[in-house]
Amino acid sequence: MRYFFVFMVLGLSFFSLKSQPKEIPIKQGRLISADPIGNVYIATRNQLYLINRYDTIFKTFSNLKLGMLTTLDASNPLKVLLYFRDQGKIQFLDNTASELSTPISLNNFSLEQSTQACISFDNGFWLYLPSTFELIRFNQQMEISSRTKNIQQLTGINEFNPLEIKERANLLYMNDPDKGLFVFDVFGGFVKKIPITGIEKFQLFNDQLLYRKSNRLYVYNLTTFTETMHDFPENKPPLDFDFSSSKIYMLYPDKLLIYSIPEQP
Repeated sequence: MRYFFVFMVLGLSFFSLKSQPKEIPIKQGRLISADPIGNVYIATRNQLYLINRYDTIFKTFSNLKLGMLTTLDASNPLKVLLYFRDQGKIQFLDNTASELSTPISLNNFSLEQSTQACISFDNGFWLYLPSTFELIRFNQQMEISSRTKNIQQLTGINEFNPLEIKERANLLYMNDPDKGLFVFDVFGGFVKKIPITGIEKFQLFNDQLLYRKSNRLYVYNLTTFTETMHDFPENKPPLDFDFSSSKIYMLYPDKLLIYSIPEQP
């Protein structure tokens, strides 16, 4: 059977993914993150796969001592972030899935209760600390370079339970499915709230916010504030998804589907 998937990601134009996707068997797939140059990382219960730009499994990485991987962020291709929340540790890998250094223990900074993490510009990273309702940014020297004030006070909202944070184009996005998507600048200043609730997974691609909600894919234009809804292939929502400049990746419990994006005329 040939897949037909209509999708909008580039400006206001539509394109169709009509060809059979590349399928790579992956057992117990959980998380996915693509870097800007065409590599993609897949996390299972106990391993991390690096699939290169030629859609070949290049390397596997495993560190069972650190427990279950909570967050995977390859948005910086030279410094991939792995966050093991239960252990309160962060591991950085290079673009060959090799360890850049020993794992960083957040216990050393009294931040072991952090629930979310993501990569930041200039080799830094962000943490969310629920006990003080703060977002805290570390630079590559492991110094605190930015932090928000109490987010409750900034937004007037009493409770937060963010599922995910991501930095793109010098803005930090924090998703709370019950409250919406909150946007901060790189200095920790509150910029705005995007009043979309129920977001389960989200990605940012140019000026588009793409998110999974109620088994469907939504595309929200951050410039025109317009939204469209799309069905996933065969109406089967993936566990997770991501994009590179030329491919769309959809992760299912037993496989990864890779769609090539046709060149635009």
